[in-house]
Amino acid sequence: MMTAALALLLAAATPGAVQDAPPPAATTAAPAGPALAAELVGLLGIDQQLDLTFTSIMPLMTENIAAAIANSGAASVELRASLASEAGRAHIKGVIAEEVMLGFRDRYPRVATELAKAYAERFTEAELRDLVAFYRSPAGAKLLKLQPELQQTLSKVGERIGLEVGMEAIPKAIEKLEGAPPQPESPRT
Repeated sequence: MMTAALALLLAAATPGAVQDAPPPAATTAAPAGPALAAELVGLLGIDQQLDLTFTSIMPLMTENIAAAIANSGAASVELRASLASEAGRAHIKGVIAEEVMLGFRDRYPRVATELAKAYAERFTEAELRDLVAFYRSPAGAKLLKLQPELQQTLSKVGERIGLEVGMEAIPKAIEKLEGAPPQPESPRT
C-alpha cells in the first residue's frame, strides 16, 4: 500500500508527471538523453517536492502507524500505555514521523534516478533540451519557485472539494445502504 501511495504522490508531485505506461518507440531518447533527463530532474527540485508531499501526509501516516502499533501484539505494554495518553501519543507520532521522513529522504536519490530514467524513455534528446532550457529560463525558474505554493493551493482546493463531495455522497450512500437488503457473506476460502 505504501508503494502505491508513493507512486501516486510522485506522479502528483512532479511537473509534467510521467505515468507508468510504456513509452512510445518513436520518443526513445538519444545517448545524451539520460544526462539531460538527470539534469532536468535536478532542476525540478524533486527533494523539496517530495518533502512537501510527505510532510503534508505525515499526520495521517503517523496516526495510522500509531494505531497499528497500539493494535500490535509486538508492541510492549509500556508502549501501548504511552499511546493511550495525549502526550505519549504526540511523542510517539513525532518519533514515527522522524523515522519515516529519514527513510523517505534516504531513498530520494533512487527516486531521482528512476524519474530521470522515465523522462529519458519518454522524451527525445531535443525535447529534454527544450525542457531544461525552459526550467533555466526566467519563467521556468519562477514556476519552480512557486510550485510549492501552487501545490498547497491545489491541496486546499482538493480538501474543500473533498468535503463538499463527502457531504453530498455520504447521505446518498447511507440512504442506498439502508434501503438495500443485506448482502450475504461470501464463503471464505
